[in-house]
Amino acid sequence: MRLPYKILLSFLAVAVVILFFIFRGKLFEYSSLPFRDILEIIYYIANILLLIVGIFGLKQITVAKETSQKNEKRESFKLAAEQCTFYLKNIVPLVDELNDMMEKKSLEKFGELKIVQKNNKSIRVQSSVSKENLEILMEDLELAGKIVEVANSLEAFSVFFTSGVAQNKVGYSTVGTSYCNVAEKVLPVLLDETYFINTVNLYASWKQKKQNEIALKKIAEAEQTLRNSVTIEF
Repeated sequence: MRLPYKILLSFLAVAVVILFFIFRGKLFEYSSLPFRDILEIIYYIANILLLIVGIFGLKQITVAKETSQKNEKRESFKLAAEQCTFYLKNIVPLVDELNDMMEKKSLEKFGELKIVQKNNKSIRVQSSVSKENLEILMEDLELAGKIVEVANSLEAFSVFFTSGVAQNKVGYSTVGTSYCNVAEKVLPVLLDETYFINTVNLYASWKQKKQNEIALKKIAEAEQTLRNSVTIEF
């Protein structure tokens, strides 16, 4: 319905309400009025009009809610795309620099990350780092600083997805595998209950999803092998 009709209905609703209170509160007190029957008809019509206006108002609220949800979803996809661009343009070059520095030290990784399932709804990430690698980091402050720089960038990226404002599926499908690999490179030496919490949570979520996908793929391949196998009877 176009705007002029909405305005007209709004004025009509106001007029109906005014007539309702005037006729109901004042004129109906005079039972001898010759046009009492007409006023009663107007009163009933006013009730019907109020019902129609109410239904129309509820419809408009529903439409407004649906429009708001669509806009939020569109913005969520847009923000996810922007963050993936940030990841590719800013975090990937930092990781390349970190890889070069690690290669000079003959390091492939600093430690291990392990996802621990506490219960059905809670998971934790544990880390382990060798004493030798910790000594290398303590001696090479430039390398340690680069790790922190990468981790800070990951945290800035992660918060948009853990908070739900960016579409998680877009981020995972675009940079999920790379993100997990980078997190496994830097988190073992930085993992703490209070620092980089968004990175830890997003890593745990995406890593678990990746593991589930791999498991389902193996099951599908096994089922396909069984279907294609030939049974030899003796």
